[in-house]
Amino acid sequence: MIPGKDEPISPLTMRLVADAPLRWRSIPCIFNRKCKAIFERALSQRNAATVSESWLGCEVDERFHLAVSDLTANHLYWSQPLFVPQDECFVLFRFWQRGIADCMEFEGFILDLESLLGLDIPGDLKLPSMTYGEFLEAIAGLGNKAKAASVEPADRNDRIGR
Repeated sequence: MIPGKDEPISPLTMRLVADAPLRWRSIPCIFNRKCKAIFERALSQRNAATVSESWLGCEVDERFHLAVSDLTANHLYWSQPLFVPQDECFVLFRFWQRGIADCMEFEGFILDLESLLGLDIPGDLKLPSMTYGEFLEAIAGLGNKAKAASVEPADRNDRIGR
């Protein structure tokens, strides 16, 4: 068996941090750092080929999900855009993050996503309870305004400011 090839991809879910000690759950900066490390470790075990295979059963164009995944990783500070349809939006959009002040990363992401796609994303989407695949299918289906054929993923170096 080839690691990462024959094994199913473990989705990014809050179950990955379910056994977190109570002592670091109560301190926001420690909770955020520990959760991010756990999610990044799971993300680092993915490869592009298996992630691509995981999207085959979805009703989302490949270039569309690559472009949105790249934007997601860029705005929400993920090390790589290797997201699968089963990943929880609660995790990817960092709704788990505890902060002292309002963080505007998600709002910036939504504004840039609307600009990229040329559409308005309705505020009534139940993002915290959706999977990433459900989210992409929902926005791709908004009156077929999401121009999947014309959306290209950004160059990784441009995305990280190099």
